Amino acid sequence: MEDYVYLEPVTSAYSTAVSSAVITTPSNSSTYFRYYTIFYRIYISDLDLSGISSDAERRNINPALASHYNTLDPYTTSDNISPSAIGTVFNNLRYYPLYGSLDQSGEIPMYQILDNRSAETIRLDFTDTSAGPFMTTTYSPGSTFFLFRAGGFTQRPDRLFYHSSGSGNLSDDSIISSTVNTDVERKTNISASQRYTYVSMYIAAEGIDSNYTVIYSRPKHIGIFRLP
Repeated sequence: MEDYVYLEPVTSAYSTAVSSAVITTPSNSSTYFRYYTIFYRIYISDLDLSGISSDAERRNINPALASHYNTLDPYTTSDNISPSAIGTVFNNLRYYPLYGSLDQSGEIPMYQILDNRSAETIRLDFTDTSAGPFMTTTYSPGSTFFLFRAGGFTQRPDRLFYHSSGSGNLSDDSIISSTVNTDVERKTNISASQRYTYVSMYIAAEGIDSNYTVIYSRPKHIGIFRLP
């Protein structure tokens, strides 16, 4: 009999405006489970919105944000999708895995932060303009993990999730390439000199099946947040 691979998905994740989120991970008893991973992509915009919940608002922020959201939406609602296909979809849309940092310098991968099989509460906060966006978990009480961009390419101005303007900074779409700021989506025909950056995030359980293939659960959209 063929072994049915299934990872318990996250079903509870809600955001407050564009500033914070609370995620509850389930108890994941599958022998294939390894940890929870968070995928992200950053979008440049010329609009400052306090909340984003409709397709029109996503399109106004950045047309690519709306397109990517609509591409990923069927995967967030159906279990009838190959567990190994989820990673390909995120990769094709250039969504990258989130990292953490305890001191805003050295990276910590999610397999060291979100590897608990028991139910857990994760909080994301994008309101601190001095310390920067961070994550806390009930699995590691007392620890604050600053959000870190993915590796494997040149991140300008750095790996922290701060908005920055001007030449060579995060919202400078002229520097985006296959090797520089590849986690950032430019907005075509941007009309204003004032720019903003938003991040869209998804969470999924990640594991390895008996063939040593990386597999994922059904992903859950966490929200869209404005970078401070």
